[in-house]
Amino acid sequence: MSMDANEKPIANQKDNKSSQLHNKFSDILKSQTPFPENTDNNYTLENYNSDLEIQTKHMLFRYKKPEDCSNLMDIVGSDNKENYVAGVLDWVPRYSDINRISQIIEMIPPRNGNEVKVADIAGNNGFLVKLLQDMISYRGETKANFDIVDPSEFAAAYLEENAYPPETGIKFIKKTSKEYASDPSNKVDIAICSWMLPDLNLRPDMEEIDPSVIINIRSVYPETGTPEAYSDSENYIEVAAWQGITRFGALDTVPDPETQIISPEEENIISVLVKKDLIPNYQDKIQNLSDSEGSPVYPWEHEVSPPIDNKIYSKTSELPSPAFTYA
Repeated sequence: MSMDANEKPIANQKDNKSSQLHNKFSDILKSQTPFPENTDNNYTLENYNSDLEIQTKHMLFRYKKPEDCSNLMDIVGSDNKENYVAGVLDWVPRYSDINRISQIIEMIPPRNGNEVKVADIAGNNGFLVKLLQDMISYRGETKANFDIVDPSEFAAAYLEENAYPPETGIKFIKKTSKEYASDPSNKVDIAICSWMLPDLNLRPDMEEIDPSVIINIRSVYPETGTPEAYSDSENYIEVAAWQGITRFGALDTVPDPETQIISPEEENIISVLVKKDLIPNYQDKIQNLSDSEGSPVYPWEHEVSPPIDNKIYSKTSELPSPAFTYA
């Protein structure tokens, strides 16, 4: 069978896409950190280009979709803290985490139409959103639309080359959380934020978009956010929390020999806050989310030990501290 002159084999198309993304990422890094005009003779343009190539490869590693990940290293990035390569996420999503968050999305009635509106604030390229949408679509009980809100040049470049099809209901919006929240048409049913940067508080923007539920995925302060970003407020009260696994918690296989404890900064916490006037509707349901017996796991879960305690607590303050122990 003949091939049209303009048609390229799939492998070549993928190679071209990968090459284009490499060039885009390299250009972004160049614009952010150009070769210094005033530099000592020991740091040459050749050194700069070599560093640029390493940084470009590191950034490319971080941008994947779930279907591109077949093992733990695909998620966490490096096999030890000294050989640091940033991971896809700062935490390791387990099937049980995604199942629980999906159940919360499914229980919230949409304010407009028949599709639940979810905003992932600072959602990067939408790795978490894709996991959630895949599970919700598989169950087929709820329709959901997702806005990935992030000003990242890298996320924008990645999704230009790897856009989510319209039928997925996943849309990337290249804006800061404040820009997104300032648009009065951006009102959502659920707002999610995963691992807010240290000393950054996006909570006011999340409340501005008026969700019924806020889900924070975070570590202990000062590793992520601020105390105010995660505390109860005038309008939102925490009703549930459970522990998960950070990327470094997954990598750290050498706990204290006496206590078998991983240090507290390795904690990952999934915390659920509900709008105050809706607490009677959802508190009990969220605190009693179901975990199916014999649930499947994601490919990357086979290589990591789970937290001993997977219980849902009513408050973060009730979680065991430190959260990580290994059997």
